[in-house]
Amino acid sequence: MTAGFSSQRGRREQNQDYVGLCCDGPSSVHGHTVAMADGVSLGNAGRIAAELTVRSFLEAHYGTAPTAGIARSAARNMAAINSWLHSQATTDPRLKHASTTFTAVILADRSAHVVHVGDSRAYLLQDEQGQIQLTHSVSAGLDYAAVGPEHAWLRDLGRAEYGYATDDQALAAFTRLARCEGIIPALESAHAVAAACERVPHMAPDQLVIVNLSGRGDKDVAQAAARLQMTVP
Repeated sequence: MTAGFSSQRGRREQNQDYVGLCCDGPSSVHGHTVAMADGVSLGNAGRIAAELTVRSFLEAHYGTAPTAGIARSAARNMAAINSWLHSQATTDPRLKHASTTFTAVILADRSAHVVHVGDSRAYLLQDEQGQIQLTHSVSAGLDYAAVGPEHAWLRDLGRAEYGYATDDQALAAFTRLARCEGIIPALESAHAVAAACERVPHMAPDQLVIVNLSGRGDKDVAQAAARLQMTVP
């Protein structure tokens, strides 16, 4: 087996990646394993966490017989390592806030087993240091700093476009739909209604618009009334 590895640092000065590779005989029940971790902590703690995780996983995998099967054994080992690393990060000042992502592939008995913890590609709101930015939205269901990987994938494929609406725009759309159509949308859906209200004036008369309402706005009436300074009977 021939293996190679190349890694580039991001915006941080230090590259916190760590990789380990173990090749066992083709008849071994442990198989061949490659493991990679990417530390995500400030300072040197992430790099230490990455190396500790990779080394611990490989030692645990090859140091015990996977009597329960490769998948269960790997999950059990990873859970133990995660618990141990968390305890170290909360008690050892040198490892304060130490954390890392982890991915491993085990090739054994004509099967490939993938172990993956804590990392996916997504678009998110971040500060100048690359840390997740604090967020606020009038809708609790949209008060998140990131989107799921499926949305990121659809956006990159060009199959979906994403915009935004401010709290005031969402509340105006909430009120407009309720008054004009008698439909009280959820505040989450009101953001989509706001986008429709913005785009429709620029469309041709024969074009159609479909707005998907995810739920009823009964739960949001009190909150919307408070923000709009209205009295609910």
